[in-house]
Amino acid sequence: TGLVIFAGIYFPVAHTQLHDLHELHERVEADAADGRFVFFTTWQAPKGRIMVADARRPGSEHWTVLVPERADATIEGFSLAAGRLFVLYLRNCRSELKAFTLDGHPLADLVLPGLGSATAPAGEFSGHTAYFSYRSFTQPTLIQRFDATSGASTDWWRSPAPFDGSRFETRQITYLSKDGTKVPMFVVQPKGMTYDGTHSVLMTGYGGFNVSETPGFSPLAAAWLDLGGVYIRGGYERTGEVLKLDFDDGETLARAVFERGKPPRCNGFEFRGQDETGTTVGIDGELEVRVEYGPLLMMHISSDGAESQSI
Repeated sequence: TGLVIFAGIYFPVAHTQLHDLHELHERVEADAADGRFVFFTTWQAPKGRIMVADARRPGSEHWTVLVPERADATIEGFSLAAGRLFVLYLRNCRSELKAFTLDGHPLADLVLPGLGSATAPAGEFSGHTAYFSYRSFTQPTLIQRFDATSGASTDWWRSPAPFDGSRFETRQITYLSKDGTKVPMFVVQPKGMTYDGTHSVLMTGYGGFNVSETPGFSPLAAAWLDLGGVYIRGGYERTGEVLKLDFDDGETLARAVFERGKPPRCNGFEFRGQDETGTTVGIDGELEVRVEYGPLLMMHISSDGAESQSI
């Protein structure tokens, strides 16, 4: 028998149990509260689940499911704070925060300010407050304070960035790519904008190495919006893995802008994107593809709808 020092607590465990976390060959994160280990793992659950074990018997054969895997969302992380288990989900490329008891019973969700990205709340488990950050396309990073007594979250700190995001709105639209994949598109535009074809569009998208570009504040996008433009971000996830926004998907989104009217038709368009090959692609107002660097097979889309492929 030996001692494991975890989260500032000493736990007596058998040596044979110390190897379990390393031998799973899956993602495992752990924390401890009330004499229990709480685990987030992708073991036998590609989209993640939360499990629990008595600290005196932490071997994987003693783990029980606390929060099961969801079919419609991927667990990004968790935390133990303010007497709660907080679980951070990624669903449709945006964050959701849910709260549970240590017995797995659901509590009231944390309501986020909008379609954005959050972190798991941090704080003392024995306390009554927890803090988490949030950001979106129209909101520079802010930190919110969660009060377990009232169940409410209030702003604790806001970025001093001189940008008024209240003038804009964000929508999420889904289109089908050529292979039937659902490709979500975030559209950020001035409130009350008329779809009259007079607005310029800046579109970007990325997803690779199992990493997703979730909503976040960009000075470039903010400047574009201030000039009256429309900003579009594309990306998707599938079976728990975040895949790259490939060129069929990019073409799908570009055609949606020009042919379907929702998001609005435009008179100027630029598509900026990077993938793991190190290639950046721009599309100007005439829909002519420019390969700036790196070998790439690209689809050209002309203003009259004709297509051609070139290296």
